[in-house]
Amino acid sequence: MSSPKKPDLVISEITVKPGPLVSGLSCMARNSGTDSLTPCKVLLLIDGKIQATVPINAIAPGGLMEGNLGYLLTPTQDLHTFEVKVDSDNTVVESDENNNSKIVQLNFK
Repeated sequence: MSSPKKPDLVISEITVKPGPLVSGLSCMARNSGTDSLTPCKVLLLIDGKIQATVPINAIAPGGLMEGNLGYLLTPTQDLHTFEVKVDSDNTVVESDENNNSKIVQLNFK
């Protein structure tokens, strides 16, 4: 008996371009599951605070979505944590619910 088809969302990459004023971040999300993804949301947190929420459309199995998340940050000279969560409100039933986020830390000087 085969397993039921389910999508599986994975953030494969986060790109932040640091500078005196950081105003955007891009991410790549892949549906590594065996079924199409229904629409959901991508959430951006900086230092644990929500900065942006962006809706995304369906992604076919094996499909890739590149998203640009806009925000405005004047970073202090410190270590900052950027986290992206796909399906942040758990509306999509996935084959793995524990791989939906990725964290990048950058030290601004």
